[in-house]
Amino acid sequence: MVFNLTYDDDVTIPQINEDNNNVYIGLSYIILSCSFMFLQTMTFVAFYRNREILMKNMPYKIMLQLGIADLIQQLCHCISGFYAVFYFFPSDVLSYAVGSLLQCAYMTSASFILLLSLNRFDVFYNISIIPTFDKKRAFVIGIIICYIWGISLFIFYLFPSNRLEFSSINYGWNYTGNKTLGYQIENKSVIAMLIISFICYLFILGKIMYMRGLSSSGIIITLSDMKLLVQAIINFITITLLEICWYQFSGIITDAELNLLAINYLFIFVSGANTLLNFCFLKEVRKEVKTFLICYTNRKQKITRTVVRRIAFGDRDKNLSTKTKILTE
Repeated sequence: MVFNLTYDDDVTIPQINEDNNNVYIGLSYIILSCSFMFLQTMTFVAFYRNREILMKNMPYKIMLQLGIADLIQQLCHCISGFYAVFYFFPSDVLSYAVGSLLQCAYMTSASFILLLSLNRFDVFYNISIIPTFDKKRAFVIGIIICYIWGISLFIFYLFPSNRLEFSSINYGWNYTGNKTLGYQIENKSVIAMLIISFICYLFILGKIMYMRGLSSSGIIITLSDMKLLVQAIINFITITLLEICWYQFSGIITDAELNLLAINYLFIFVSGANTLLNFCFLKEVRKEVKTFLICYTNRKQKITRTVVRRIAFGDRDKNLSTKTKILTE
């Protein structure tokens, strides 16, 4: 993640915990992350129950893999929240593994966004360079390449010179070594993927504007295609904004108290942006969330009614015993 902070003897970087706000910051991390994880779990349930319909389409297969990468990020952010609450800044292998997992999941999600952009580009242009070329198999190979990329990054960011540690400066993950190789790989690779995605979206938007002037076209654009396009563009915008913020505030930081903390919240939001979009655009996900909440509410009401009945029964026995005592006396 993230920040390539460098330190200078003449620069004093304030600690965010001066007013003991670490508990509130950590709890906000946990609440946001757990909320996103709940929605992401409901998304997985919806995809599984509607797999015969959704999993036939390649964009939903890519979105499923993107959801896995997002869930890993959300879990790491949740762990970061507990670190902040207990003001715990470990420097062991397990902590470095969490930072490496967060970084590789973020960069893998960027690669899945690129793959989804290429898929949307193919839908709108239907390019067939080789007649016998199997596009579906090509995107499956693309998914495998994205996972190989992610595993390689996880190993790379475990090396001492590329590690990330949870810092008390901004309650975020910062690079530990003086070398900037890890930061440069993250920054340059993600920006390159974003630029390619941006070019794809420019061509897609140009195609849409061109088709508006035609009364008939060989390509039929459905509402589902437009929703997937909007979702892919919003994912692209959020991750681009995050990269701009990291690039703008990397280097010597003189005012870390609000700027860096705000970017940390943006990082958490980016990990949950695709999850929120699935909830907004997919009725299957909204249905699963609604079903879960209804079942939980009905179960709670059932337990409440049972308790009330027991209390009433106990009061009745008490009254009966009182009457019996009076008659006996």
